[in-house]
Amino acid sequence: HVASETSFPLVARGDLFWPEESESADHNQYIWLNDTLVAPLFDDNSIPDPDTRNVWIPPGTWRDAWNGSEITGPKTVTVTQPKERIPLYHRVGGLMVTLTRVDAMRVHQANWSTLALQAHPDFTQDKPLSVSRMIYCRE
Repeated sequence: HVASETSFPLVARGDLFWPEESESADHNQYIWLNDTLVAPLFDDNSIPDPDTRNVWIPPGTWRDAWNGSEITGPKTVTVTQPKERIPLYHRVGGLMVTLTRVDAMRVHQANWSTLALQAHPDFTQDKPLSVSRMIYCRE
């Protein structure tokens, strides 16, 4: 809904979120749905270790999607993952709404009757946990 109302993309380079951070302009990583940092590994023969790459962590606290560890940015870290696992980080305090089944290749063909909410709360705060998103239904 936000993308259709504001034209802000669902997938964006970091400099759209943090233009003041020069490292955010990296073409090899992106922010997906505002709360997930995706840093793909590249199968390139010119790279000595294709399972290792530098990842710029944006400002704030981010949780590693694979092991749950948290890291606070902004900073650049070196990450090693097997080829089967793309380096992913969820913004602490973020929430993602996804389909429970992907049974179609097009949005209009998907079964939207059941959704999954993936919350990434900030457990370090002394205040009640609260994250919200609006879900819109188009007829």
